[in-house]
Amino acid sequence: MLGTTIIQTGTEPTGRLLSDLSWKAVQSCACSDGLHYVLTSTFGRFRLWRSNLAAGLSPAFLIPDDALASLRSEALYRLQLACAGQRAAFQTSNFSPSEYQRRRLANMLAMLDAREAGATIRELAFTLVYPNSRLLRGAEWKASGEKRHVLRLLRAALKLRDGGYRGFPGFDRSI
Repeated sequence: MLGTTIIQTGTEPTGRLLSDLSWKAVQSCACSDGLHYVLTSTFGRFRLWRSNLAAGLSPAFLIPDDALASLRSEALYRLQLACAGQRAAFQTSNFSPSEYQRRRLANMLAMLDAREAGATIRELAFTLVYPNSRLLRGAEWKASGEKRHVLRLLRAALKLRDGGYRGFPGFDRSI
């Protein structure tokens, strides 16, 4: 699940929220702008920022009006469901990459690591991309679709490494 920060303000301690559900793990970090939490349960992982800008007596959740407003709204909805012991009935494609997309991104990272360690295009092809295929040699390899596919994946991985990841939801293009 793509993490998005939900901002909570108010003078009431966040303990009420943390006791609403038995979280598997709660990590927190105190920073100059408030407390940052990562809450993990059977319903997912949530990032919560308890701001120092405590404005009222009861807690409130703020969603900034920016490019991630709809994503944060959905994350808040899922957090409220989790606190009530319920799971969201559906998952939008904006919220999390599909299983295929996660495997593809992990494979591209592995390709970059292997290439950095000195692996050839052919080694990438038959160890990471096509591990169950027979090894192609000579002219058969040069003219193969497998070689072209591996080169396309490697170019996409290099593009992501060189800043293309900023096009993913959750990244500010001005960084």
